[in-house]
Amino acid sequence: MTGTWYLLNAASKCPFLLKQGRSVEATVMTLTPPSTPGAPMLVSTTTRFNHQCWKILQAYTITPTPGRLVLNGTRPELNTDIVIGKTDYSSYAIIYYQKEEKITMKLYGRSKDTMEEAIFDQFEELAEKQGLGLAFLFTFPNYSHCESVDMDHVINCVPIC
Repeated sequence: MTGTWYLLNAASKCPFLLKQGRSVEATVMTLTPPSTPGAPMLVSTTTRFNHQCWKILQAYTITPTPGRLVLNGTRPELNTDIVIGKTDYSSYAIIYYQKEEKITMKLYGRSKDTMEEAIFDQFEELAEKQGLGLAFLFTFPNYSHCESVDMDHVINCVPIC
């Protein structure tokens, strides 16, 4: 799962997406493998907010269960459980994020330009099973990705925010 992933679609009832969902920005996630056994997976996400590129740094705790990770919150009840639902590791990944009983699903691709239509269909079907029908699907642009971020626009959430 390590390397660069482009966010293609999200399915969520998140208030921010419901309000701003038609103006989402290109987003890229880079996963760096743990440096030592027991160390977290480092996650760097770049996106644009208010016409400015931002980078968010996070650490995902690796659990004993394959495909399950945790983004630790400031208190255990604020943790985000992360499940890699479906992936072929080379072209797409469908990831579930659950926090406080709320689920968000994201479809990532290795390429920002190409994805088989069948994968989009599969994502929509899985989202529907979570009660996230078409009204809760958000397509992310495949253009205008941030190439660089200045240090004043980095949010470091390692170990937690």
